[in-house]
Amino acid sequence: MMLAFAEIAVKQFLEHKIRTSFQQSDKLIFELKPGARSEFRHLPINGGNSVIQSINSSGFRGDELDTEIEKFRVIVYGDSFIHAAYSPKEETFTVRLRVQLEQKLGTAVETINAGVSSYGPDQISIKLERELPQLKPDLVIVSIFAGNDYGDLLRNKLFKLDKSGNLQNNSYKLSEKIRTGFYLSHRESVLKQAIRKLIPDEESSALAEIFNDTQALMAYSLDIAKKEYEDFVVNGSSLVTNTHTDFYSADVSLEPNSESARYRIKFMEAIMARISQIANNNHVPLVFMFIPHPLNVAKSYYGGNIDTKKYPQYKKNNLVRPLEDAANRIGVPYLSLFETFSQRNANELYFRGGDDHWNSMGQQVAAETMAEYLLSHRILSSKQ
Repeated sequence: MMLAFAEIAVKQFLEHKIRTSFQQSDKLIFELKPGARSEFRHLPINGGNSVIQSINSSGFRGDELDTEIEKFRVIVYGDSFIHAAYSPKEETFTVRLRVQLEQKLGTAVETINAGVSSYGPDQISIKLERELPQLKPDLVIVSIFAGNDYGDLLRNKLFKLDKSGNLQNNSYKLSEKIRTGFYLSHRESVLKQAIRKLIPDEESSALAEIFNDTQALMAYSLDIAKKEYEDFVVNGSSLVTNTHTDFYSADVSLEPNSESARYRIKFMEAIMARISQIANNNHVPLVFMFIPHPLNVAKSYYGGNIDTKKYPQYKKNNLVRPLEDAANRIGVPYLSLFETFSQRNANELYFRGGDDHWNSMGQQVAAETMAEYLLSHRILSSKQ
């Protein structure tokens, strides 16, 4: 009886602090659970405040979708930079883009936050394929985080390149640990999950230390990149063992001429071409947005710099340039935030303490820049 009452009490007051917003998906590996609520707590160095996010009945972060056909409908896809579980809804890029567009266009605009934390462009392409026919937007924006999205393609194993470099579907298989985790996430007692969270996670603590040390992060990320390439490309393994921990794309950034870096770049362009084809099939204008990693746009990201003597092939734009080149070859307009963020004090645009996401100011600058880009390139204009 006491356990039952404790479970009810914990569920009522703490469920959003304990439960994840994700659920398993056969096609996407995981997705946001409609109706879910969850809490994100910032590190003390970033204020230590908490943010509650809500997922609507359609599986998007934010309010229910608007039924007014007079409004522009803009859908923004991406990973945690767009999902922005760490920001109050009104501070997210998607909401701030709506405000900017409404001010500049003088008409009502609906922006849909289709971001999902830890998603790669491969998952985004499948999500696009499923959602565009129903949502019928006036514009779709696909955000790619140059910092780690290259790696998602090898970790997710949803697609692969054949010997000719063509994109193919791949039959992935989740590890037992990941399948069990997804199964228990919304079925196991909230009380049990709360107790488990009190147990120190040595692996997470070790990773946090690495993410706070630039030189250690580069060495570790480069090692991970090589292992991912060997596992998926060389050995042909389709077992997915990591769904939510993303690492800096160190091979593309530090050793762009390496085999693994060249493969990731080709892989990324093939996925971007797939995204373009899906948008074309649905007769929806597409714009890419490329977000740089703070290490590559700050003169010194809170005291951290990449050692150019140790990594002589490194250039600040190594991660962004292949995305820009691919978009040009595919023929899709894009906004690269590399120059915009480089010209500012990038330390003011990102969180710190190992959290490399853009903060409230970063999202505001990006929204202003994107709105200006869409209007100046006549991609979006007032409805007649």
